[in-house]
Amino acid sequence: MNPSRQHTDHLWKQFLQNKASWKELQELLQYLQANPDESYDIRLLEEYLSEQAPVPGTHDEAHWKGK
Repeated sequence: MNPSRQHTDHLWKQFLQNKASWKELQELLQYLQANPDESYDIRLLEEYLSEQAPVPGTHDEAHWKGK
């Protein structure tokens, strides 16, 4: 793994664990703007999101419509 990929992985880890500093968030956003179609990052996010348990009630249509 090259050093820039290691740094990007660190930024993702910090972001996904809700530990990223303001500087790290800015770096990650700059990276994403410069590499919008990076398949590695898209796959990383897909894996992360698929592992997350849904919040109870958030998939209920009545919840979103305020009923």
